[in-house]
Parts: sequence; structure tokens; C-alpha cells
Amino acid sequence: MLTLFYAPGACSLAAHIVRANFSDTAITDASASALAAMTGLERLRLADTKITDNTIRALPPLKKLRSLTATGTKVTDESLASLRQKGVAIYADPDVH
Repeated sequence: MLTLFYAPGACSLAAHIVRANFSDTAITDASASALAAMTGLERLRLADTKITDNTIRALPPLKKLRSLTATGTKVTDESLASLRQKGVAIYADPDVH
């Protein structure tokens, strides 16, 4: 499922997307730079995808990010720590704290 919500009147679509749901898609770490370009993102869902810590490490430019869902991925707690410290609500597998 791919769902995107954007702020109307946007000049550059990527910078004005506020919610993106890439869950259950073929997205991989190869898309990390495209995600990082979505600087207006507040909510990002990447559940059940093939992303890894490499994608999470590319997300610091997302200053408005408030919620990240990464269940069913190979993401580790280590890569999520910096986002948690910034107040991002993390939804990950139970073994990732």
C-alpha cells in the first residue's frame, strides 16, 4: 500500500509530503535518499518492507518527523535511538526497544 498526503500549494512535492505509508511495498534502502528529501514528513510508515538501519540513518533531515512505524523490518534499536531522542514515536517489533 502506498499512501501519500501533501500540503496543498506545494512547489516541490517531495518537500511538502506530510504523511507517507510505504508499508507492504517493495521499498528498500535504495530509496533512503528519496525519503530524506521528504523534509515535511510528520508520519512515516515502513512496516513489512526490506529496509534496514541504512534507511533509518538517512532520516535525520526529517526535522518534522513525529511518528515512524518500522515493524516487520530489519531495523535495530541502535539505529532508532537518535530518532527516539528527538521525540519521534517509534513503532517497531517487540524485540526492538
